[in-house]
Amino acid sequence: MMPAPFDRLTDITVETRGAARLVTLNRPTKANALTKAMLADLQAVISATAEDESIRLFALTGAGERIFCAGADLSEAGNETGSAAQARAYDAQWDGLTASIARLPCVTLALLNGGCIGGGMSVALAFDLRYAQAQGYFSYPAARHGFMPSPMDVERLTKAGGQSTARRIFLACEKLPVPEALRAGLVDGLMQEAEPWAAMADLMARLETAHPISLLAAKRLIDRDAEAARLEDLCYRAVYDKDPSAAALLQTGP
Repeated sequence: MMPAPFDRLTDITVETRGAARLVTLNRPTKANALTKAMLADLQAVISATAEDESIRLFALTGAGERIFCAGADLSEAGNETGSAAQARAYDAQWDGLTASIARLPCVTLALLNGGCIGGGMSVALAFDLRYAQAQGYFSYPAARHGFMPSPMDVERLTKAGGQSTARRIFLACEKLPVPEALRAGLVDGLMQEAEPWAAMADLMARLETAHPISLLAAKRLIDRDAEAARLEDLCYRAVYDKDPSAAALLQTGP
């Protein structure tokens, strides 16, 4: 039996094997679109994972063969964006989720089994690594529904793929195929296996031989911001002085 808090989730499944945890968005008949209940459950899984020092790899995929995630459930989103204040609050829920993914102390991997749409792209961009099926694509059709992208989504996409890619997706409303996304830097590799555990096996084998604090230091340095000098000091102290207080601060994110 799956231990709490993973035993009563809404359209999400969680499986842990050794030091790897795989979460599957399990709503394929609705293109794995995320409801508010799913957002809350996914946040709970991420919070629990952040506190589990045994997890080296956290991965997310979608059920089915066509869509990784279609983003927000539009039947709910329309009711949450009637005013600027409502839209900001709704975006804050998504931004909180993606920020929690980015802050995880373990290595994170998005296994994109198909289309990565709107909020699905938001979630994917928060991961350290993205492996994708060759037939997949990226799109963000917010403008067609009268929405605007979250500022955090724009920032992440521009950082990952550059301004040209951001303009193609947000302004030209293009559907960017995975081969082009790979060249642009939105995708880090192609999934060589369709089955998620097989697709992540090589990465997990490499992580098992790496020191977790060294990985965490590298992760924080890649994501560092204006506090770069302080962050560098924390990394040196955690890796070389074996300073537990520095390691603890790295665990909480930049």
